[in-house]
Amino acid sequence: MKILLILLLSVYMLYGENGSEAAYYKMKKTAYSYYESGKKEKAYKTVKNFITGYPQSARAKNLLAHFYYWEGKIEKSKKLLEAINDKKVLPEAKRLLARIETSLTKQKVAVQKAKTENKTVQKNREKKSDHDNLKKDLAILLNEVKADPANVHDRILLMHYFVSGNEMEQVKQLAKEVLEIDPENIETLAFLKEHAISLEQKQITLDNSKYKMDKIVTVLNRYTEQKAYRRFLNLYNALNHQNIYLPEYIHLDALNAAVDLQEYRIAKKILLSHDFPVTPHMRELRALLDQRLKVALSM
Repeated sequence: MKILLILLLSVYMLYGENGSEAAYYKMKKTAYSYYESGKKEKAYKTVKNFITGYPQSARAKNLLAHFYYWEGKIEKSKKLLEAINDKKVLPEAKRLLARIETSLTKQKVAVQKAKTENKTVQKNREKKSDHDNLKKDLAILLNEVKADPANVHDRILLMHYFVSGNEMEQVKQLAKEVLEIDPENIETLAFLKEHAISLEQKQITLDNSKYKMDKIVTVLNRYTEQKAYRRFLNLYNALNHQNIYLPEYIHLDALNAAVDLQEYRIAKKILLSHDFPVTPHMRELRALLDQRLKVALSM
C-alpha cells in the first residue's frame, strides 16, 4: 500500500500542479528569449501553449502575468494572478498582485484629479510615478535577495531584468551568486551561454561567515515547510559540494525531497551515503529507488 502511495505521488509530481520540471524550464527559456528579442506575441503564445498542456501550472501563469504586467496589460495580469491565488499562493505572484491593486487604486484617484489639472502636468507626474514604481520593484527584489542568501529565483529574475538594460556587470554578479548557492544550476548556466557571458575562471566557494549553521538550518527548514523542494535540494547539494556538516535529519529531508522531485539518482546517492535507521518505510523506499533506476538504465 505504501509503495502504491509513493508511486501515485510520483505520478502527481510529474503531471500535477507544477507540470514537468524539464518542460517548464525549457518553455521559460524559449519565452524569455522571444520576449528579450522584442517578439512579445511569440513569448505570450509559448507560455499559453504550455498552460494548455499543463492547465494547473501556477508558475507558467505567473510568468505570463509578469509579461503582461511589463507590457502594461494590467487587467490581464491581474486576472491571471487572482486565479493563481485562489489555488496556490506563489510569493512573487502575491507581491505583483499587491502592487497592481495598489497601482489601480492610485489610478482611480489620479483620474479624479486629472479632471481639474492640466493634462501636460498630469502626464509628467505619471511618468515620474512609473519611474518611481520601477525603482520600488527593483528595491523589493534586491531586498528579497539580501534577506535570503539562498534565494536563487529572485536572483534569476534580476538577471533577466539587468540583461535587458545591458547592465552586464550586474548580471555577472548575480550569476556568480546563483552559482555559489547552486554550482550546477542549469537555468543560469544556459543563460550565460545564451548571452555569451563568461565569468572569472575560479572555484566558487560558499562564504562560511554568511552561511553559519543556524542560518543554513533555518533556510532549509523553511523550504521544507513551504514544500519548496527544488530550492531545498539546490541549497543542500551546494552545501554537500563544500563538505559542510549538516544534522542527520536534514539528510533525511533531502532524501524525501529528491523522491518528491523524482530525482532518483540523487535520492539513491543520499541513501547510500548515510546510515539511516532500518525501518519498513526505508526498506520500501530503497526497493522503489532500485526499481526506478533499473527502469531508467534499461531505456
